Amino acid sequence: MKLARRHASSSAGSQVLLRSRPQPGAAVSVDDFEVAHSSATSDRLQPNELLCQTLMLSVDPFLRCRFNESTGVDYTLPYQIGQPITSAGVGVVLKSGSSVSNVQPGDLVLEPFDSWPWTERCRMPVESVTRIPPALGLLIPPSALLGACGQPGLTALCGIEHHAAPPGPDDVVVVSAAAGAVGSLVGQLAARRGATVIGVCGTDEKAAALARLGFAGAVNYRSPDVGGQLDDLLLRVAGGRRVSLYWDNVGGELSDAIIARMRDSGGITLCGQISMYDTDEEYPPPLPAATAAFAAEHAISRDRYLLLNHKQQFPAALAELCRLVASDELVATETVYDEGGVAGAAASFVSMMAGGNFGKAVVRCAPLPPRAAAVDRVRRAMPAALREQICRRFVTPEQFAGLVG
Repeated sequence: MKLARRHASSSAGSQVLLRSRPQPGAAVSVDDFEVAHSSATSDRLQPNELLCQTLMLSVDPFLRCRFNESTGVDYTLPYQIGQPITSAGVGVVLKSGSSVSNVQPGDLVLEPFDSWPWTERCRMPVESVTRIPPALGLLIPPSALLGACGQPGLTALCGIEHHAAPPGPDDVVVVSAAAGAVGSLVGQLAARRGATVIGVCGTDEKAAALARLGFAGAVNYRSPDVGGQLDDLLLRVAGGRRVSLYWDNVGGELSDAIIARMRDSGGITLCGQISMYDTDEEYPPPLPAATAAFAAEHAISRDRYLLLNHKQQFPAALAELCRLVASDELVATETVYDEGGVAGAAASFVSMMAGGNFGKAVVRCAPLPPRAAAVDRVRRAMPAALREQICRRFVTPEQFAGLVG
């Protein structure tokens, strides 16, 4: 899985461009996008290029900062007006350049971070994508490479296992945005380690669904008394224990309520701040004075978590994530948007930012090609125990060692 980004260019068909930037404090709307259609095609490739058809696009909260003039971070750049929106993506190779020997037409390829253009067809430098081995399709669905076996899965696993002390049976873990791509995995991984996990999400339906993923309970942050709900749940599922680890994806007043219920020497993993993505506040934002004073008095740490600081753990983490998904020990929850193909990606992004997804949000732009579709049918018919056995034998960290960095 390569994190280095190279320039990709559009080739033909529908493409989604940035029309305008949202005003400070405003959410991204479909009016900020433009869908352009081109009948002009150019299949002439540079020696190192691939011509690809887009199959799946990823929509993720962190992309919101790219709609601003400055992202406020050093690992991704702003979108440019009049240019295609980009994200992680999966495509099928239609044609390869003269110097490309390791990727052939019909192969599936992945760009795992944020550089796959929202176009029906595009030209991708071969060094910017990863070939998906056909055998891997027998173990996990291709869409999982955008979610549980991709950047969200890496974020969750490396954060739980390596960012701070891993939680155990004595811990109470609260996860905000628990029904999202990262939060739903964080909760499952913490519960697998024996922790009591409480999720915070945006609807009662999502709260009920989190229980099926191993969460001990969940609260709806839109309820009038979130603090009271948290108190009741802590008493009911945690025996009155206070929160030892808060995985913060949201920030704002919700975080203040959770931090007020943390124990001495607890830890906050600052993964994201969805509540401020539509503002121009600095990142990470300072805590309000009263919350900061409480944290200092109780020796609560608040550490910014950046996935790219853990690149050395990626190979082993990817192999483990594939095993967990292949064996059904980790549920790769997904919301698949399939209305309008690439042209529908803008509305899908707006829906995801408004909480319209459960788990990973994926835009399906085209059906899997026949070979990949046949492999996926075999995977779905294969017992989970057999998939795990194959995964343990053939999927190793060494296979991923050359794909990161």
